[in-house]
Amino acid sequence: MAGNIKIIEPTSKFVKVSRGIIRDNSVDVLTLGLYVKILVLGKDWELNIAGLGNIFNISEKKVRASINKLEALGYIRRVACRDASNKVLKGWDYYVYFE
Repeated sequence: MAGNIKIIEPTSKFVKVSRGIIRDNSVDVLTLGLYVKILVLGKDWELNIAGLGNIFNISEKKVRASINKLEALGYIRRVACRDASNKVLKGWDYYVYFE
């Protein structure tokens, strides 16, 4: 399943990364790298756990663990996408926050 990335950011040719996540000692280097890569890939890229695993040459399990950590710490919010009947899960939208 794939979802859309919705990045809450000003328009710029640079990517801003919050000092908060960089200084957050509970965020390991892999999770930080994954967060930055998601920001760089941007809104037009369809977020895909397997795709991120391929980019980083790591297992989907590690990607999921990092996504879960980012979600638990409030850097990412994941929202279920459902069909018109609201019964069938179609994927996830990810909201990525800067601050």
